[in-house]
Amino acid sequence: MSRLTLMRALRSRVIDGVLGYTRSVFPQDFVFGAATSAYQYEGAAAEDGRSPTIWGTENERQRYRGDVAAYGYHKYKGDVKLMAETGLEAYRFSISWSRFIPNGRGAVIQEGLKYYNNVIDELAKRGILPHIMLYHLDLPQALEDEYDGWEDFTAYADVCFREFGDRALQKGIVGVNMLSLWSYPLTNSIADLQADQRYRDFSLPTSDEEKCRFSSSILNKVQTELVKGAVDFIGINHYYFLYVNDRPLVEGVRDYVADRSVSYRVSKTDPPTEQHDPAQYPNDPKGLQLALEYLREYYGDFPIYIQENGKGSRNDSLLDDTDRVDYIKGYIGGVLDAIRNGVNVRGYFVWSFVDVLDLLDGYQTRYGLYRVDFDDGALPRRARRSTRWYSDFVRSKQDPVLIAQQ
Repeated sequence: MSRLTLMRALRSRVIDGVLGYTRSVFPQDFVFGAATSAYQYEGAAAEDGRSPTIWGTENERQRYRGDVAAYGYHKYKGDVKLMAETGLEAYRFSISWSRFIPNGRGAVIQEGLKYYNNVIDELAKRGILPHIMLYHLDLPQALEDEYDGWEDFTAYADVCFREFGDRALQKGIVGVNMLSLWSYPLTNSIADLQADQRYRDFSLPTSDEEKCRFSSSILNKVQTELVKGAVDFIGINHYYFLYVNDRPLVEGVRDYVADRSVSYRVSKTDPPTEQHDPAQYPNDPKGLQLALEYLREYYGDFPIYIQENGKGSRNDSLLDDTDRVDYIKGYIGGVLDAIRNGVNVRGYFVWSFVDVLDLLDGYQTRYGLYRVDFDDGALPRRARRSTRWYSDFVRSKQDPVLIAQQ
């Protein structure tokens, strides 16, 4: 036995002994990767003809600018190299509509197309599967200003499939992504049990329209018919769980949040919260397992990808992130338990590959496997402990085979 084979075998035994599972127990076509999104990662917000988006406009109001972010627009080659060194099997990223169709419709800018083609080619060169998200909260501001809508999305999607579809894993298949936090009722009262179900009806679209008390803020009847059978997989973003209880509907207010008519909190003893502090949320891998099994109950053997799962930290210099290691270990275990219970889960992506601009917290909260020093103009990347753990785990795929061959 070679020294390398022995080291891999020993590493596999350690991983299996600590976790109770190794990479090889997952289905053959299952992929492990990491994720980013365009506005949070790319920077270069006004370069090469890219126009503003609604996300950028809102972030500027909150003084969290994405002009530079992690500067992936210029640093993608080095980042893809890091992905390969980490052992990632796939990378989920989003495309910025306004980077190559700045007005939302009409003329296509070649520089934007070239950037995404280069990213895909770089991934292919290193054997990493691209998982592409067409929209991640960054509608071109020009369309928002004109008509507050999506009527031009089909033409944008057609450009994406024409330009990138031949090299993406999702060639010929289209899915929908949703934020799928799991919830528990705060009490066993009928009102809280109903609130818990109502929260799930809004978070996980499994109820028939007539069963959803305030479904008008999700889809109308025509839209419901249009989307039936229109997707080939479900993608979910899952981070934590919440305790929910009933909150009376506010008279005259109709939107997604108001129609849920729930309050939520991070523990049974905490007050209701609208604040975002990822350090507050306890780990609950069982919640992810239950969410996956809940989807299976309604959709049967439908393919599901966990497209984002991660733990944030307010300590921006943290490299020894043992809490994130424990988080990833636990949630991968929750995915495996769901698979063993018959859920057709196809992939798991850590959020995020490098530190990025956070949706709600700017640069204060870090999720990256790799730390980005935003105070250094070069934006250097440094591996965290979670990077090394995830790399060892993913690379343990062949180890049990090696052990069996001894």
